[in-house]
Amino acid sequence: MNKLKSLLWVAIIAAFSFSCSDDEDVIDVRAEAVGSYSYDLTAYVLDGTTLQEFANSDGTFSVATDPANESGLIITEGSTKFTINKVTAASNGFTFDVPAQSVTDDGTKINISGYNGAQLVSSGGSTTLYNGVYISTTKKLTFYFKYTDPDLGATIVFEFDGTKK
Repeated sequence: MNKLKSLLWVAIIAAFSFSCSDDEDVIDVRAEAVGSYSYDLTAYVLDGTTLQEFANSDGTFSVATDPANESGLIITEGSTKFTINKVTAASNGFTFDVPAQSVTDDGTKINISGYNGAQLVSSGGSTTLYNGVYISTTKKLTFYFKYTDPDLGATIVFEFDGTKK
């Protein structure tokens, strides 16, 4: 009988421990990227699978969480706003996609979509390309998107390389 009581107590304590264990709060990796950035922009013409650099500029953009999408962010550069989604935690930051969307840039409406150009090196040393990556240790946000310029008759790829202020 004492053995049965002991087993019962062990079972009760174990059940209580598991049910009362601290539930880990889900960490929103997006929060670390929220803020203002200085960026260097490189524009490329996409020639088949080759990028040919043709322009550079710099500026600032801001990043905010997207209240309509728990895995998204909003990037604002001047009067231009666009969204990123599918924010996925990585060992040294996070990755994300730039979904196809229409944005207005200097009064002109353009259709953009992500381009896999941002590199993330895993702890094992392999490199994977994404539309965008945020690296926690350096506070860098790099992302690529493309659009077809009707005046040039070419696909233009933009690389934003931002550093958090």
